[in-house]
Amino acid sequence: MLYKKDDFAHECGKHGTFFIQYGCIIDEDVPNRQVAGLFFACTAVFVYFYATVFLDYIRAIESTNQLDYDVKTITAGDYSVEFKIKHDQYDFWKDNYFLESNPMSEMA
Repeated sequence: MLYKKDDFAHECGKHGTFFIQYGCIIDEDVPNRQVAGLFFACTAVFVYFYATVFLDYIRAIESTNQLDYDVKTITAGDYSVEFKIKHDQYDFWKDNYFLESNPMSEMA
């Protein structure tokens, strides 16, 4: 039987609508596939986040270890400069600028 809009005017007013709900049977395999897909997707996201955090952690630890190694193995070569000069340049410096009364040695 078909219902018209005017049949329900006394209950719902002129703007009432009629709603019909239809039930259906879902194959049993569909929810299992959906759950399996959700499980695999969540596992992949978890592995991605774990790998990202783990690699960032390793990078931070190695950066700290490199800095620690550099501090522990500091040598005079890390903060000094060595360059070659000619013998006459050294004689000029010694004659004009070297003071024997200076407490620093000649090699300082």
